[in-house]
Amino acid sequence: MDYKSSFDCAISGLCDEIKNALIRVDDDVKQSCNEIRVRIDKPIILVCNGENITPDINGKRSATSGIICTKNMLNDSFIRICEYSVHAHSSELIRGFITVKGGHRVGITGTAVVDDKNNITAIRDVSSLNIRIAKEIKGCASDIYCKLYRDSVKNIILAGPPSSGKTTVLRDLVRKLSDDGKTVSVIDERQEITAMNKGICFCDVGLNTDVYYGYPKVTAINMAVRTMSPEVIAVDEICDENEVQAVARAANCGIGLIVTMHANDLTDIASKYQSLELLRTGVFDAVVILERQKNIYVKTVYDIEEINDEIYRWRTSLDEFDACGDKNIRALR
Repeated sequence: MDYKSSFDCAISGLCDEIKNALIRVDDDVKQSCNEIRVRIDKPIILVCNGENITPDINGKRSATSGIICTKNMLNDSFIRICEYSVHAHSSELIRGFITVKGGHRVGITGTAVVDDKNNITAIRDVSSLNIRIAKEIKGCASDIYCKLYRDSVKNIILAGPPSSGKTTVLRDLVRKLSDDGKTVSVIDERQEITAMNKGICFCDVGLNTDVYYGYPKVTAINMAVRTMSPEVIAVDEICDENEVQAVARAANCGIGLIVTMHANDLTDIASKYQSLELLRTGVFDAVVILERQKNIYVKTVYDIEEINDEIYRWRTSLDEFDACGDKNIRALR
């Protein structure tokens, strides 16, 4: 799916007033648009490579006459995005998002309804939507593939800030490995990697790829190891200790890993609990830090020795601060 088609698909669930305006925006805006922000009594905002664009009813840029989203417009959009059955999407809504056809994720805010144990059971009075546009860019992981996979399958971490292209690069790396004959299991809990709908993947993830769509990550990883004989497991956004342990068990079974996580830079990798837990498993060969500049994904590859050196430097700096009696640093440790 090209940029224009991805944009048009992403807005298909919005109310007619918004959709008919956005369908008219220039192709260069559609190409660069990453997110569409819809808020009650606020102008519609297109986030395009860090720039906020407010289109008018004709789809033209306007600083003064942007489309103002009314409560009725937002409610109509929300119902359409839920395919006229909010109840059917209740499990997604309590996690704060819905994934729609095409793999686009719609973040949703509103008022939480909680039970006596403070668990969210529903959302009411929806106040804003954030449509993150899924984009398929074939070839964007070619340089990583050539550098890391020439001789054998590696275990790698793809790291970067939000909207840096982690999922896009992961998807292309899966496609390349799969088309080159590796059996890959994709764990697509958040339903963004494969854009699966009714069992069909709308994103190209290769010829030899099996998809666990919507499964909890730990459950799907364990299932894949036991039943699908993967040579590689790819999983988006490792978050907690149980997921770390699951990928470590898979690696100890001889399965290659591609995982993603949030981190801004090498120092972030060396200092965050989440990344340190992943690295402490001892199964990873390299970390790739992603940065998005315009429509180009800039990738820096670090081997595990370089990562360990950075961790040592960071720990040493903590010791130096600690020796000076810095209470904040002691607390951080």
